[in-house]
Amino acid sequence: YKPSYTEIALAGFAAGFTSTFVMAPSDSIKIAMQAGSIGGGTQYKNSWECAKHLIKERGVAELFRGTGATMARDAPSMGLYYIVYDVTKKAMPPAKADGRHAPWQMMFAGALAGCELALLTAALLPRTVTACRAAPGANGAAATSAAATAASTLYSNPKNATSR
Repeated sequence: YKPSYTEIALAGFAAGFTSTFVMAPSDSIKIAMQAGSIGGGTQYKNSWECAKHLIKERGVAELFRGTGATMARDAPSMGLYYIVYDVTKKAMPPAKADGRHAPWQMMFAGALAGCELALLTAALLPRTVTACRAAPGANGAAATSAAATAASTLYSNPKNATSR
């Protein structure tokens, strides 16, 4: 069975969608730690301390702040990643006599798809910034409570995309 590009894209989309729920808490913790060290807010010794503090002060939901914006970025970009990987792999003749690709070929296809992902993510930078703005801020406050409000602010004034 060979999946169609639609099926590959849907699988990638599902992977990006699902991974958001795993990665959102770590992103929120990372952003809170960065905001604390840059903005003069709470300094944390490590990730666990930060997570415990966020949960204690604002509840588990705080770890998932900005999830919608992250999902809007990750799900479509992973769909495209898997298509680029598949197309690249199919464009290369197999290096092995048994018709399989060599590890370097699969690594090359993954690297090329990763470059696409980086370019796409850069094109979607306002969404990335939106996710960060909707995440926990320096003093535990969020820059905004809704990703839509943050996106509206970013798109109405592009200078806001580089500052927090």
